Amino acid sequence: TSKESPYQVSVNYYGQHLCGGSILSDKFILSAAHCIIGGVEAFSIRSGSNYSTTEGQVHEVKQIYSHELYDEETTNYDFAIFELEEPITFSDTTRAVSLPEAGEDIEDSTLLKVSGWGATHNHLESNYHVRAVSAPKVSQTTCNAAYKNAFLNPNGADPITEQMFCAGYTEGGKDSCQGDSGGPVVGADNVQVGVVSWGKGCALPKFPGVYAKISAVRDWIREISNV
Repeated sequence: TSKESPYQVSVNYYGQHLCGGSILSDKFILSAAHCIIGGVEAFSIRSGSNYSTTEGQVHEVKQIYSHELYDEETTNYDFAIFELEEPITFSDTTRAVSLPEAGEDIEDSTLLKVSGWGATHNHLESNYHVRAVSAPKVSQTTCNAAYKNAFLNPNGADPITEQMFCAGYTEGGKDSCQGDSGGPVVGADNVQVGVVSWGKGCALPKFPGVYAKISAVRDWIREISNV
């Protein structure tokens, strides 16, 4: 529920749920750079609702900042920040998330919570209730090996960069892609450690979800949002 994930927002594109996001402060929202497929006028942010296209508060977007090092090909630095026209009113169902310190690492096998409205983007499900799934962090080595095989490029560059981490079940079956692109991944004490970024399919064996690592861009977030 939004009480459990009061920092969760829906990023709407022309009124339709497109991506997830999280509340950094009453004026700033964190999401993924790959969600930015249009200009500010196309986007709005819905906060404080369990549904992606109804209830809660809707906020107009004043400005969008995509990370300047974002790479469409590798999905590296998959971060974007929305600045809102008017501040969000906080309540028990709507509040800011906590962030880690710069350079902070997540220990392997730590259980992380991914929340969102599912990766379906099927308009018939757009009012679907927000849900959360837990997934353990997977080591960079294991994750890199899995994706190098997937990309049939065993000697290529590591697809999982220092600005990413992986979480999921290497044996598959547990759906670790219920979150939305751009949505929050939180650890203990509701500290948001990642942004849902990319991955291969849903609940496929050996392919954990890949997340953009917030501690790698902590200073960039502070620079833009003062958070």
